[in-house]
Amino acid sequence: KSIGLQLNLPIFSSGGQNARVREAVALREKALQDLEAARRAARANGKQAWYGWHSAHARLDAAIQATQFGSAQLEGALVGSSRDLKTELDVLRARQVFYAALRDHARARYDLVTSFFKLKALTGALSDDDLLRLDQALESRDKAALDTRPKTNPRTELVTAP
Repeated sequence: KSIGLQLNLPIFSSGGQNARVREAVALREKALQDLEAARRAARANGKQAWYGWHSAHARLDAAIQATQFGSAQLEGALVGSSRDLKTELDVLRARQVFYAALRDHARARYDLVTSFFKLKALTGALSDDDLLRLDQALESRDKAALDTRPKTNPRTELVTAP
């Protein structure tokens, strides 16, 4: 009576299993690093949108003040020109300041709206209603811009901000 045991165990398997384990560990580490990079990018984008919204708010306030100043300066130049106290060059410079202020005001409003939408999109709070309201606001603004007619004598009348 005898019992036999035959065992077939390779002494060296060329490191195939070890390589697969190392590869799986490296892929896991890469996935963790990618996740952390995505978190950092999302945090940075959120901060950028937040600070962009605040700075756009400040620029809009400054643009409103500049528009009011430009309007007052233009009115003074027009009155002074009608009384021969100011030259036509003073009126042109006042117009230039006023229209530059209007341009800056429009740019500040645009920046405020875009930064607001970026912020809402980053937080996941952007909805179709927001986009519809923006579309309606832009359409009504375009219609209002088309309805404005130039003044008959712009030299003697004050041009007001839209």
